[in-house]
Amino acid sequence: MENKTSATEGSICLYASKPCTNPRAVKRNGQLHQFCEFHRSKANFSQRRLDQKRQLEQELARLNQSTSQSQVSHVRRIESALADEIDLSDDEIQVLLEMVSAYRP
Repeated sequence: MENKTSATEGSICLYASKPCTNPRAVKRNGQLHQFCEFHRSKANFSQRRLDQKRQLEQELARLNQSTSQSQVSHVRRIESALADEIDLSDDEIQVLLEMVSAYRP
């Protein structure tokens, strides 16, 4: 009798947050998934949402990095143009660089 109970318990959903008496879903190879179909769908949805959030954060970090690099390159072009055309003191160049670096389009 005890084996029958453990076999039945082994075939119910193992969702941890609250007890679920639904049967575990069956894999293509015949083995049992950990969750029932409902909780598998719920877990898969949450995982897709997390993956999308992570992808978006990585894309934003990449864009921020490339923007910073383009701003540095822009400042260097301005700096070299100023050095070629105008004779400015070090203090004046510093003020100009601060103004350019503070500019956010």
